[in-house]
Amino acid sequence: MSVTDNVKRVFVSDIKALVKHSNISNKLFICSDEVLKIFDLKNPDQEPEVIDILPKVTSFTLSVDEKYCIVTSRDGECAYYDLENEKLKAKLLRSSLALTDVCFTHGDSMALSGGADGKLYLIDLNNINSSPKVQKTIDQVTAISYSNIGDIAAVSLSNGDIEIYSYSSSEPTKLQILSSIVNENKYLGFDDDEEEDDVLDFENDDLDNTDTMNVSSKIENEKSKQKLMTFKADWHPDGDLLAVPSKTNDILVYNRNFLPTVDFKFPQSHNEPLVDLKWSPNGKYIASAGVDKKLVIYDLKSKDVYKIFSLSLTPCSISWGKIAGSYEIIVGSTAGQIITFNGIPMETAFASKSSSSKSKTKKAKSDLVLNEAEEDNDDDEEEGDDLDIEGEADSYRHGANGAGNPDESSLFGDGEDDFIVDDEGTGDYIEKRKSPSTSTNEYTLFNKNKKRKIIVSQTTASTFELVPYSVGGTPWAGNRRYITINPTGYAWAVKQEGYNTITVSFFDRSVHKEYHFRDVNNFDIASMNDVGVLFASSGNQSKKSNMIIMFRSHEQSQFTWQCQIKKVDDSEFITSIALSKSTVYVCTSLGYIRRFSLFGRPEKIEKTAPVVACINSEKYLFTVTQQSPYNLTFNVQDLDGKFYQRNEHLPLSLSGFKHPLKGLFFSLDGDPCIVGQDDHLLILARWREPLQATWIPILDTKAGIKSIATGDNVQCWPLGLFKEEFNFVVVRGSDYPSFPLTLPSDITIKIPLSHTESYDADDPEEELARCITMGELLNDAISNDEVLDETAEERLTAFSIMYDRSLLKQFGQACTEQNSLEALQLAAKLRDDKALQAASKIAERMEMITLLTKINKLREARMDFD
Repeated sequence: MSVTDNVKRVFVSDIKALVKHSNISNKLFICSDEVLKIFDLKNPDQEPEVIDILPKVTSFTLSVDEKYCIVTSRDGECAYYDLENEKLKAKLLRSSLALTDVCFTHGDSMALSGGADGKLYLIDLNNINSSPKVQKTIDQVTAISYSNIGDIAAVSLSNGDIEIYSYSSSEPTKLQILSSIVNENKYLGFDDDEEEDDVLDFENDDLDNTDTMNVSSKIENEKSKQKLMTFKADWHPDGDLLAVPSKTNDILVYNRNFLPTVDFKFPQSHNEPLVDLKWSPNGKYIASAGVDKKLVIYDLKSKDVYKIFSLSLTPCSISWGKIAGSYEIIVGSTAGQIITFNGIPMETAFASKSSSSKSKTKKAKSDLVLNEAEEDNDDDEEEGDDLDIEGEADSYRHGANGAGNPDESSLFGDGEDDFIVDDEGTGDYIEKRKSPSTSTNEYTLFNKNKKRKIIVSQTTASTFELVPYSVGGTPWAGNRRYITINPTGYAWAVKQEGYNTITVSFFDRSVHKEYHFRDVNNFDIASMNDVGVLFASSGNQSKKSNMIIMFRSHEQSQFTWQCQIKKVDDSEFITSIALSKSTVYVCTSLGYIRRFSLFGRPEKIEKTAPVVACINSEKYLFTVTQQSPYNLTFNVQDLDGKFYQRNEHLPLSLSGFKHPLKGLFFSLDGDPCIVGQDDHLLILARWREPLQATWIPILDTKAGIKSIATGDNVQCWPLGLFKEEFNFVVVRGSDYPSFPLTLPSDITIKIPLSHTESYDADDPEEELARCITMGELLNDAISNDEVLDETAEERLTAFSIMYDRSLLKQFGQACTEQNSLEALQLAAKLRDDKALQAASKIAERMEMITLLTKINKLREARMDFD
């Protein structure tokens, strides 16, 4: 396919033209000082839409849905525009020095900007009036490159360094510094108009005749080059590679998992500084434009030059677009014109059309479990040793032949086949997932739009629909969701074109390093611990969908296996999974509970009622089952299968459309805990004794969250119970955690007695109920030698002291009210003689002689008994 080019004038005057293609339509956005023009590429003769914007523009960025854009300027302004209504929405920032770059982050809910004041500003676009979070850098910010795959930013600085920040949590974390790799560029505050004139004069210079230029012209030429050169790196669409324009005019490529080591570099093809570089949408190419008026396209597979084009104008920006089954590159120039290169094929001659399977399959003899544990020792998905732009992965993105639909004329049209070959070697076909904009039939955790109904009972419909449940998981919010959140960390997915990218993050990053991988199995359930993470594709998308599980170790990337589970019936799907340090449990909608070893070998299978959810500790498995359409039950068994509680009633409401479980976990002391939609934390007591199990409410989480958080519509997302501290994530303005994830918070449990007026109030009656409940739970765990906490005995002693203290407080209140009968009853409950002695002193001080006499007789009787 031949590549052609053409030149078109966009602006009347000779000014910079910053170009961006639409990702979802046939539009081209071209920005310059005070003007943003929006062209329809399907109708090139049609007049563009024109929006007035800031003067002296330094950068602009588009939201994913392309309804909004943000612009920064040399005057230090950052403005937020509504493109649908063609008006200014808000001024986000005002700095005394120039702002150099801005980008949308966290699914367009936030924006990140920086500039010559050496600060990064994270702005909440859902609450524009709130103050931005400020992160200081070691020098002035010259450019920002952001990857939505892992919420990671590469920030270029004026001293030539690039700082790598993670924004996956509410507190930014500096991950790495790439020292002195890009050109230095100090902002000196020179006149902006003069700066622009210098660039335009440079457009008229003859670069090939520098020998004839006088010294002054050479100096001015070097200044112009410096004002054009780019300092901005670019993340690969998969989020694993970072391309950097180096100070030696090379393109260095870093692997996110092996920073700060250079993975490789492309051959040097520019003899002058680069002005821009961009990966192609499918990640197979990278294009760069330089001051030397060259456009170079590199092929990622071969790591070599694919094409070199000479430019008639000095470039200042480039953009990739997709149209009619091929790519185009549009180059913006400093002369107010653009150059378009059409007909760039999506596959090069270097690209591999197929790849051999590197997996090792192990067969199982069970009729109910088809174990295809795959030892993925090549670790291609995470490490990117071969840059992993493979044939199988591309078939998910572009169909079997890697090319788009030639009949589709949209800029980024979906040219994928409806079905794709399963690269697990099963010979099956997997239905292609739809894009976020059309996915109305996808089955998510709380999706109410699902058309296919799962029939649990042939005779009676359930009051809620059985769905896959992942502890801490959330529904899709745009193109991202949390698959699981627990006290260890969280796994979250971002939808791409034909696949997902999953990132595994940790709250304590000193213990484990964040990592990510490409998911072509549509994993929608996960279970995570300190050892690794277990993912499952529930197989509920259709009757032909497979049930697949995959384990990944946090530290040993080669310790990865994948297994396909054979369905007993087409309607079966995975509802919940659980991971311990030695076993894996997989539960399904038909009530099958399958146990695997940590290496993926099937060990056991049992049949029960349809399983709603499951969790496990290192010794026990807790399952929630659906015994009838209106009743949930629970089971507790050890990992060998012995039941401690079986088919006992679970007191949760099934009314409404939401899943009945909001939180499910074992406490630090090993007791099952549940949070329902009524936001009460329940803990299971006396469950080691037959027929004695009882659920005790130990916290009203709504009341608890109000004690530490201000504002309306504040909720908590349960994570765990550690000693007497409830661990959770604060959620504001939504039912589910948003991006970035706020750091977990803790509140002390407080028994929700009906007459308690305030959560913070000192209530001796609540204190008494709490120490009785928690003391009994702790004593039971200690008696069965199942406590991991080394301070358990000390805590039990503290509960005993709290018990007497709370009784003494109530005793004092009774004495104040001159209620001697109640006071005597309270005194009789005191356990320690010192507490009885304190009670007698209170009675003596209150001049209740009769009560004092009876307390002394009680003390004497106890001494005689001892």
